[in-house]
Formats: sequence, structure tokens, C-alpha cells
Amino acid sequence: MKIGTINMFSYLKALLWGVVLALAIQMLYSLLDGISSYLISFLVESEFIIELISNLVAIAIFGIILVCFMNKFFGDIQLGLTCLPNTKWIMFSLLILTSYLLIKNNTLDLITSFFPVNPLIAKAADRINDSNVNQFIFSICISGPIIEEIATRGIILNRLYKKYNAASAIILSAFAFAIVHFDLHQGINAFIVGCIFGYLYVRTHSILLCIILHMLSNLYITLSYFYPHYIYKLNEQFDMREIFFGMIFLICGLIVNKTLRTE
Repeated sequence: MKIGTINMFSYLKALLWGVVLALAIQMLYSLLDGISSYLISFLVESEFIIELISNLVAIAIFGIILVCFMNKFFGDIQLGLTCLPNTKWIMFSLLILTSYLLIKNNTLDLITSFFPVNPLIAKAADRINDSNVNQFIFSICISGPIIEEIATRGIILNRLYKKYNAASAIILSAFAFAIVHFDLHQGINAFIVGCIFGYLYVRTHSILLCIILHMLSNLYITLSYFYPHYIYKLNEQFDMREIFFGMIFLICGLIVNKTLRTE
């Protein structure tokens, strides 16, 4: 009993550390982006150009700070920013992600539609209109995945994996990823996606793969919401066809994964 209590305390401490670190990294990037946007606004009038340049500048400065931070505190961690796994791993990743998106639309999304929505997030969504949707997409689909994956999988999961087994590290990092979304709807999805990406990162050691998958996932969901006429629209009602094709993709992914395990 005492050992179990100690382990639980250790897990909670690790989870708190992960949440605080993830929030700190996100706040740092938001601060850099805000300062960059403010300064660039004196030189450029287009809101889209301001958002584009400010994000690029913020990512560049964040990268420099990250390198210094990693060398100072996490010198033993290799993020894998430049490596991609082999073709089979990429195929497996795409099949599993596609399967999840299709099945989620007809299970998890229908269930969470009955849950209360965070009023702050609802207000933020109401402020999005045709004039700033491009800036929103850039933040959600490009800069967001880069920062979140580096923080959650690159640093937090990596560090936890050195202390706990793979399953514990993946679950704890996924919980931290879910908590920092501050919304039940997004949090549940973030936890499941965090487990999927965590598994992929532990097996491939490629943060670049996780970033690309995160971008694709956010891009698909965002475009299906804002531009339903140009991309497949996610239905708001149960669709057995999506479940069927989702299961097909899942089975194909598991078959590919079986070949990976035997290699």
C-alpha cells in the first residue's frame, strides 16, 4: 500500500511538472508572438502579413531560446527534429490518424456534444470571422503544433520516459497535453491524440513526424469547419460509412504495425 501511494505521488508530481512546463513554454511563445506582432504592426498594415511574419519571427526566436534551454537543462535529450522514420512507419501513422478522425466523428464527438462548452473558448470562437480566419488557421495548424509537440512529446515525454516505463510516460504526457487545453471537449481528444503521438514518438524518436501529423490533424478539422465546400465535411450526425472506413483504416494500420514489430 505504501509503495502504491509513493508511486501515485510520484505520478502526480510528474504530471504537475509536465503541465507547468507545457504552460510556461506556450506562454513564452505567446509573449514572443505578441511582441513581434506589435512591433511589426508599425511597418506593415495587412493583418495576415503581420500574423505571418510575427509567427515566423516568434518561432525563430523561440528556437534559439529552446536550444539554449535544452543545452542548459536537458542536454541528454535528442528531439529528432530533422529525422523522419521509414515509409512503413509513415504509412502506419497516417492510417491510424485517419482511422481515429473518422471513428471519433461518430463516437467521441457525438458524446462530447452534450458536455458544457468552456465559455472563454466559445467567446474566442465567436470572434473568428472571415477577416481573421487565415491568421487563426496559421496559428492552429502551423505554429501551434510545432510548439505543442516540442513541449509535450519532445521535452516532457522524453524526460518522463527516462524515469518511468513507456506506457506511464506516454499516459502522463498525454494527460498534461489534455489539461493545458482547459476544455473538456478538446481535452478528451487531446489525451487520445497525445497517446497516439506519444506511442509514435517512443517508437520512432521523430518529433518531426509528430509535428507533421499534428498539423494534418488540425488542418483537416479546421478546414472542414471553416471551408466545408472545399474539403470533406465532418457530419454532425452518426454516419455508419465513416465507422466502416475508419475500421478499415485501423485494420490496415494494425497489419502494417505487425510487420514493424517483426522487423
